[in-house]
Amino acid sequence: MALFDPLAWSAKRGDNAPDMKEQHRETDSARVSWGALWREGMCCAARNLASRPGSKPFRDALRLALCPVDFWRYFEFGAALSVYRGESPVLDVGSPKLLARVWAQHFGAEVWATDIVPGVLEECGAYGRGLRRGAILGRVVDAAAMDFADESFPFVCSISVVEHIAGEGDSRALQEIARVLRPGGRAVVTVPYVPRYAESWRDRDPYGRQIRDAAGRVFFSRYYDRDAIQERLVLPSGLSLISLQAWQERRDGWYNAYIRRTACPLHPAAMITKALDPLWARTQVEPVPDASRGVSRHGLAALVFAKNR
Repeated sequence: MALFDPLAWSAKRGDNAPDMKEQHRETDSARVSWGALWREGMCCAARNLASRPGSKPFRDALRLALCPVDFWRYFEFGAALSVYRGESPVLDVGSPKLLARVWAQHFGAEVWATDIVPGVLEECGAYGRGLRRGAILGRVVDAAAMDFADESFPFVCSISVVEHIAGEGDSRALQEIARVLRPGGRAVVTVPYVPRYAESWRDRDPYGRQIRDAAGRVFFSRYYDRDAIQERLVLPSGLSLISLQAWQERRDGWYNAYIRRTACPLHPAAMITKALDPLWARTQVEPVPDASRGVSRHGLAALVFAKNR
C-alpha cells in the first residue's frame, strides 16, 4: 500500500512549503487559557446551531454548548499546547476535534485530524466552520496502521485515544506515531492513570469496532499504572520520554460518582453536572508532584515524547 505524504499533498495543492524556522519558533501556545478553550468550544457550538434543527450537526452543537470542554480535557489540551512550538502540519490522532480547531485558529496550523470512524469527516467540517486561519483536514485512519508516509509530521498529538484500541493496539499506535514523526519532532499522548492497571469491558460497543471476550463483552478501555505506561507505551515507541505529567481526583471515589451522575446524558442531573465541568476541573482535580512514581487515585497522564535526530 502506498503511503500518503501530507507535505507533498500540500505542495501540490499550492500551499507554501513549511519553513523549519517557522516550525520551531516559540509561540504563545502555553498562554491559551482555559477560558479561551471554553470560548472556542462555545463559539463553535453557536456557529453550528445555525444548522438545520434535528440534524446531527445541530444535536452535536447542542451537546457542545452544554459542555464545550470536558473537565479532563483542560489538563490534556493544556499539556499538548504547552510543548507546541508552532509546527505545521500537525497530526491529531483521534483527539476531540476542538483541539484541532485551536491548532488551526490560534496558530494557523494545517491539522490532519484522524479517526477510525467515517463520521470524522462530518465532524471536522463542523469544527472547521468559520475558521479564519489554518485548516482542519479530516481523514479516516486506523491509529494502529496509519497510511501516512514515514517522518511526515513535526508534531503529533493523541488525546485519550490509545487506551481504547484493543489487543496490542496501543503499543502499535505508539510505534506508528514514532514512524510518522520527524527527527527532532515531538509527540504528546494522554491516557488514564491509576494506582493499579485495569481494563474495562462493556455489554455495548460504543465505537462499533471493538473485540469481544468469551462472555460477549466488548473491550472499552485500559487504565494504566506506572509499569503499564512503561511497558505498553514508552518502550514499544522507541521514542525518548522527555516529560510525564499527571493529575488525579482530590477525593477517592469522586470520579466514579461523577461517571454515575452523567451516565444518562439527557437526565437533568447529568446536564447540570456536565455544565459545571469547568468548576470540577478547578476544585476536584490536583496535580501529582512526581508522576513517575505513580498516582494514588484515579487520574490521567500526559506523556511528551521526542524523536532523536
